[in-house]
Amino acid sequence: MKYLILKSCVAAGAKRNVGDVVDLGADEAKSLVAMGRVDVAPAPKPEPKVEAVKKPTNRAVKPTSSRAKK
Repeated sequence: MKYLILKSCVAAGAKRNVGDVVDLGADEAKSLVAMGRVDVAPAPKPEPKVEAVKKPTNRAVKPTSSRAKK
């Protein structure tokens, strides 16, 4: 299960910093939760689908003429 580190500590055999998300064993997680060092990580939110945005055209720009000048 994934846990969010609330205070710097040693977890899963390595030094962990605040904000890290780690996968811990049941026994280690239980003791770190009891000490207030970790908490269950929130489920990741699905990212919304980004549709292709049409680039706006600058209509104030004078169009180029294709006619030959006399």
